Amino acid sequence: GGARGRARMSYRPHKRIKGTRLQDMCIATISRNLDKVWVGGKGVGLGGREVQLKLELKRKVLEHLRGDPVMLPLPRGFLDEEWAEGGVDLSLCELPEGLLAQVGEEVPGLRSISLRQCSGVDMLKPEGFEALCMGCRRLRCLDMVGVMTMSDRMLHAAHKLCASLRTVRLGGCVCLTPGALAGFVRHAGHNLLELDLSGCPIDDHVVREVAARCGSLESLSVCYCDDVSHMAWCALLRARVGLKVLRMGRVAGVTDPLVLIIAKHQGGTLEELDIAGCGLVTDESVGYLSYRCQKLKKLSLRYCAKVSDTTLERIPTLISGITVLTKFAK
Repeated sequence: GGARGRARMSYRPHKRIKGTRLQDMCIATISRNLDKVWVGGKGVGLGGREVQLKLELKRKVLEHLRGDPVMLPLPRGFLDEEWAEGGVDLSLCELPEGLLAQVGEEVPGLRSISLRQCSGVDMLKPEGFEALCMGCRRLRCLDMVGVMTMSDRMLHAAHKLCASLRTVRLGGCVCLTPGALAGFVRHAGHNLLELDLSGCPIDDHVVREVAARCGSLESLSVCYCDDVSHMAWCALLRARVGLKVLRMGRVAGVTDPLVLIIAKHQGGTLEELDIAGCGLVTDESVGYLSYRCQKLKKLSLRYCAKVSDTTLERIPTLISGITVLTKFAK
């Protein structure tokens, strides 16, 4: 009896692999024939009988559609309020015209959307993004990283979301102007917890607006932002005490004096710091940083050529909780 019981409980990986392949084939088939499967806002099963597609399956279908060079339009009713809590991920897609307006109309309670590195007609014309912002007034997370066509007009449309936005990622949106960025921070900054401006054309005015408006900010990314003066960075770091994440990689203005200010004013809360590629940082400031930032868990000093091996080896002994230390390369 025991042998038979053990036989019935035996692990059969080939069956799991076969089941996974069948599921992938099923999702691919649904995706290719979505206009036939989804009729009148309902899924259609065998014999024309209406079936309710679960949200998990619909998410997998959307993920499969995102893999196509040009994403197919979604049938009406495919998106609904079920998507609101988990968000909609359209990253790396070439969006068909009207899709963003459809999201705004069908998922008004949407909390999060990722348009990371999106392209296509809907990203060239501002009307689609404006319709999205008009419809989704509860949006908390907006990810636009790498959207090269993000314009001042589109950013101005996001002013409608100022009451709800908590996370805004605009890294790599190189077509935005400093004036538009400063205006957005002025309107939305008081509620923001995370702000990514890496690679954006920011200046002293934008940085001073962040210092003045973003009182709740916990995470700030300003990598590759070189058109900011030392005084503006100092004003920001002194005003916004309480940052947990600070990314300033490849910022030419990050030198020993600025690292000392980071350690002095942010050391009590800072958990992640990225100053990779800041070649003027030396052992002196990194040593002080190690004493002041005892909550630090991640530290990137990659390409900080003036930081010695001896200093790097001492950091884990001074900061007991550090788990990731990216070593430098000359």
